[in-house]
Amino acid sequence: MNIIQKVWISVLRVLALLCIACSATYAQPQFVTVKGKQFIAPDGKPLHLKGMNLGNWLLPEGYMFKFQNASSPRLISNAINQLIGEDEAAKFWKAHRDNYITRDDIHYLKSIGFNSVRVPFSYRLLVNGSDPVRLEGPGYDLLDRVVGWCN
Repeated sequence: MNIIQKVWISVLRVLALLCIACSATYAQPQFVTVKGKQFIAPDGKPLHLKGMNLGNWLLPEGYMFKFQNASSPRLISNAINQLIGEDEAAKFWKAHRDNYITRDDIHYLKSIGFNSVRVPFSYRLLVNGSDPVRLEGPGYDLLDRVVGWCN
């Protein structure tokens, strides 16, 4: 199995977890299904998704940082590295990922009626920077964390 297949399997697993509907019992997991163009909740009723995009958290976006020229994740990373150095940049990104989206944010979204979140992320968070074939990186813990908060 190549790296792309492994990453896609990880992505599909995360998406499947994010689509699990809340149910009163956890003994038998219930899933959202599709009937025609309609999502169907485990209780058989139509599921109307009301969601929020968690952009810029795990996939930096230049317009959200209000950068003029550093528009891609790679250019943003290079700019941060040039500004503060690689060691401080690593600390910055860790703090950014730990604080940009929190458990309280997810719970607030639920409290105002949202029932889904979209989590764009860079594959670079799922692979080893020096050996991109190795599937390891902070992304797995971060995605597990947000799925747990959503649960």
